[in-house]
Amino acid sequence: RKRIKRRVFCGDDTSYPHDFGRRKSNCRSPKSREVNQVKTVLKGLTLSQLEDFVTNLGEPKFRAKQIFQGIYRDRFSSFEEFSTLSKSLIAKLNEIAEIPSLKVGRHLTSKDGTHKMTFKVEEDKEVEAVWIPSGDDGRKTICISSQVGCTLACRFCATGLLDFKGNLKTWQIIDQVMQVEKLVGDRATNVVF
Repeated sequence: RKRIKRRVFCGDDTSYPHDFGRRKSNCRSPKSREVNQVKTVLKGLTLSQLEDFVTNLGEPKFRAKQIFQGIYRDRFSSFEEFSTLSKSLIAKLNEIAEIPSLKVGRHLTSKDGTHKMTFKVEEDKEVEAVWIPSGDDGRKTICISSQVGCTLACRFCATGLLDFKGNLKTWQIIDQVMQVEKLVGDRATNVVF
């Protein structure tokens, strides 16, 4: 198997003491080096970061916009869904990158149209998100988690009753919105944390 030399992007790799799944070994110096370990997570990267990513692969800059639109507008979950990308680029992306999705734990629906979902972040850690429709003014709000547990202990919030166990990565926060919208079959007008 041929080794690929490329620059690896870490996206949102600000270090926090309790961050889950941070791929610190994948986020050393951006100098070229041999890489064949951890795949780069593309969900959560900005357009500018995707442009850097594709140009470092030797691809034209416009490929970044195609990937960006595929992930965020079209909500593709695999590279095979990208009809605008060449087969060789799809094969390359499958080797070195990924578009992960959270696994749905529970999905409960109330009579008023509220949906409550849990998502597995790690084997023994879950977060929750809630779809809250407003009957009269057309607002559709998603309340998402940015952490596992919470330090505030608000009585009205189930997450606030849990001990703080760490911050989520950008892709995990974004994916909650994408998953909730997919599960309820509608797009949100508001997102709150």
